[in-house]
Amino acid sequence: MNSQSLAGLTLALVLPLSTVSLAAESACKGQSQAGCEAASSCTWVTGYTRKDGRQVAPYCRVLPPPKAAGGKPPSPTPQAG
Repeated sequence: MNSQSLAGLTLALVLPLSTVSLAAESACKGQSQAGCEAASSCTWVTGYTRKDGRQVAPYCRVLPPPKAAGGKPPSPTPQAG
């Protein structure tokens, strides 16, 4: 298999996995504050100053996925055996 075929195969396998998050990101990207706050899948991030002094403008982003109860992912259950 040549490198072009391998790259194409990799892209074909990875692209469908990334389209769900890309669709959500594009729904929030570029929204005004009012539009962002009205969208249930988006959240408004206020502007801030980074440690290096650079100003970051406010923007709309996708809400993170919900966490499990207690804020931590569930621990794996030991298998009896």
